[in-house]
Amino acid sequence: MMWKERYRIGVELIDEQHKELFHRLSKFIGIVQNDEEWEQKLD
Repeated sequence: MMWKERYRIGVELIDEQHKELFHRLSKFIGIVQNDEEWEQKLD
C-alpha cells in the first residue's frame, strides 16, 4: 500500500500517523509475501 496525498485530512499529526501506518503495513505485506520460511520471517 502506498500513501497518497489525497488521503490527507488536514490534521498534521493524524496525517503523519496514517503515513507511518501505511509504511508499516507495506513492510508487513512485503514480508508475508516473500518466499522465506516462516521461521526466518519472524526474526
